[in-house]
Amino acid sequence: MLRAQELAGLGVKKYQESRYDDAFAYLSESLEINRSIANQAGAAQDLTSIGVILIKIGKAPEAIPLLQEAVRIQEQIRDQGGRAESQGALGLARFYRGEKTEAREDLTLALALAKSSGNKTAQASISNSLGLVERDAGRLNSARENYQKALKLNRKLGDSSRQASNLNNLGSLALEEKNYPAARKYFLEALKIDQRIENQTGIASDLGNLGRLEEAQGRLEPALNNYLQARSVNEKLGLGYRLQQDLENLVRIYRALGQSEKAEAARGERERILSGLKDPQ
Repeated sequence: MLRAQELAGLGVKKYQESRYDDAFAYLSESLEINRSIANQAGAAQDLTSIGVILIKIGKAPEAIPLLQEAVRIQEQIRDQGGRAESQGALGLARFYRGEKTEAREDLTLALALAKSSGNKTAQASISNSLGLVERDAGRLNSARENYQKALKLNRKLGDSSRQASNLNNLGSLALEEKNYPAARKYFLEALKIDQRIENQTGIASDLGNLGRLEEAQGRLEPALNNYLQARSVNEKLGLGYRLQQDLENLVRIYRALGQSEKAEAARGERERILSGLKDPQ
């Protein structure tokens, strides 16, 4: 069991460092050990962590059966706090797969479990996910309330990375409402946090969001600069699933600037990345 705990700890550390392939490998090995020794609680936590990684790298459909298994185990062993996390992750995965009704049901249940078990971390994460669901449904005020609840909880918990994520979501909401000053404030605050904690994937997301903000205001050169910086970060991290989004942004900006050769080069590079994306092993 100690070896499994060590591997799971390494997996979490690699996840925090945005080294998702390594995190996946460590957690998979931990899961194998926990299953072999019938450590149900440990296996459920590993399944949840692996599911979260898959969601993070854009493979939500593959996360769903793992998270469903985690939920079943935690229901059997009556681990409400752990189930809140896995049920919340399951809801988010279903949201990204387009199962909006099921996602809302999962997240509502997960939030109730998180509150009854006193799991503040799960409450914050689930509130943020509910914000995504509400925004998608066009209920912008409800989305903002959920993002703000998540941000407040994460500030109390001292979770800087998740604070930055909440701020980005608030900024994206403000951008959708064309409240550009508020969007800039949120995005810059998120960038400041991510730079302080050296969260490279967060920095890339922040730069991409600032690019979207500049583009929305017709400021194409500043938008291009931000998109290029985001691409550089994701390229260094080797995150193809994020890099292809950066390239999609660059194709659009280059075309708007009349730079057709650069647009075509970025388009070709994006197609090569999309065709080469593979599951982490």
